[in-house]
Amino acid sequence: MKFLVLLFSFFLANISLSQNPPILWQQNIGGSGSDWLSKLDIPGSTDYFLIGNSDSNISGDKTENSRGFSDIWIVKMDINHTILWDRTIGGDQNDFFRTAFIQNDSLYLLAASASSISGEKTIAAINNSVDAWLLCLDLSGNILWQEVYGGDSGENNLAQIIALPNGNLLFGINSSSGISGNKTEVNIGLADFWIVEISSVDGSIINQKTIGSTQNENFRQILYRPNNTILVTGMAQQGVSADKTDNGFGYADVWVVELDMNLNVLSDKCFGGTGSESNFGGNIFEINGFYYLMTSSSSPISGNKTAPYFGSFDAFDRPDYWLVKMDSNLNIIWDRTYGGNVDDNGGGVYQLSNNRLLITGNSETNINGNKTSPKYGGVDTWFLIIDTAGVIIAQETYGGSLNDNIGALPTLTNGVFYLSGASDSPISGVKSVPTNGGFDAWLMEIDASGFLNTEKIEGVNTTISVYPNPSSGEVNFKFADLEEDVEVTFYSVDGKTLFSDKIQSNSVLKSYDLKVGNQMILYSVEGERINYSGKILIR
Repeated sequence: MKFLVLLFSFFLANISLSQNPPILWQQNIGGSGSDWLSKLDIPGSTDYFLIGNSDSNISGDKTENSRGFSDIWIVKMDINHTILWDRTIGGDQNDFFRTAFIQNDSLYLLAASASSISGEKTIAAINNSVDAWLLCLDLSGNILWQEVYGGDSGENNLAQIIALPNGNLLFGINSSSGISGNKTEVNIGLADFWIVEISSVDGSIINQKTIGSTQNENFRQILYRPNNTILVTGMAQQGVSADKTDNGFGYADVWVVELDMNLNVLSDKCFGGTGSESNFGGNIFEINGFYYLMTSSSSPISGNKTAPYFGSFDAFDRPDYWLVKMDSNLNIIWDRTYGGNVDDNGGGVYQLSNNRLLITGNSETNINGNKTSPKYGGVDTWFLIIDTAGVIIAQETYGGSLNDNIGALPTLTNGVFYLSGASDSPISGVKSVPTNGGFDAWLMEIDASGFLNTEKIEGVNTTISVYPNPSSGEVNFKFADLEEDVEVTFYSVDGKTLFSDKIQSNSVLKSYDLKVGNQMILYSVEGERINYSGKILIR
């Protein structure tokens, strides 16, 4: 009886507790046009940059006019989220920001540019094509130098740039150009990966490599590995030719190519099924010595995909998130899909703690498949917290009544993650800030600290994790070092016992089906020395 009174009092004291990782802060930044931004922390400073694209003139938060169509837009903010200054960089045509990083007090920006000499662009386009445009700025936003890279047919797809241990920079981009401009490598197929090593001092080319097959490739990402190899990811069509030695499984797969530091191809491998993994080619991340590949997939169980397909085969082949965990040799350990019956496009996977990962992406699905969080508008942001086996711990959708596309990589600090992207939703759903124009940058800080670790039970070596929470019905109790027999008991909030279950020592996992409708369920785990309690939201 004493336990029930204490448990009921605990519930009353916490009845207003948020059901999901709560939004700590949100803000819209933009002008009268369309704007999106992603966060970049400044080493050694509490200030940070927001960098993206804008076609707005002076209006809202934007203090400079557009140079042409879409420009690079840099906003510097302090720890209190106050704008310190903003800077517009561009020419007379479209200049699409792709990626940025800071090294040695220099800010490097990589964009795809079609502009001629105009605005801040002092170098002409190569053969009037779309080029890779690299700018080096100081941390006050002043341009130190700039360079363009390209050939006769244009380099206008996704691009990324990273720093190498030798101090040089390495960027990758899609190219359909032959030998022309400053591209000295022949074109292999319709479009290839073009990987270029440059000096961080002036942008001069040190080495370059074209990688591809006689079919079509679509570059996505570069990752430097501690063993002095480089992984390049992207989309590749089926077939074996040139650098592609893995035939693949469907129309288009994720293609991962391993290079040495001289940009020579060491190995390559395809990931996919008989459907398509062609939306963007996939992002790859190294976490605690393992490699996680995140992409979108509309394949059934086939090829090297063993996870089910939740989408629907219609004219659009609705994709799911597809996450693949691999060892250092890119051998698959497990793969998981997350999604429902409409479009769910995976973006990235990031470490929250030693046993918790964060998955981000965008979703058009309502509650369906293994998506238990509701849809708000056309496109929402959908994130999931999973364990290192891919099991869902928690999930949530963030959005308003229209489109909210959080495509940027999150910044993580002590369980709080910062999301940024673009939104045209008015105040609606979970969005509490209005827009200035068509699309604005929508910024959020979300507290996931309560979902990061298993709970250590005081006085014993046992730890317990209860997930997912909130749940659509099935709840897992995962134990580590369970030293004694325990009894798990479930209660309604008015203290009535629903049912009990005895669990023997050394048990690892126990699952329960709690399909009881939308309500809070309380539970206890009790043994001779173990006394643990909590609550689960069933919805």
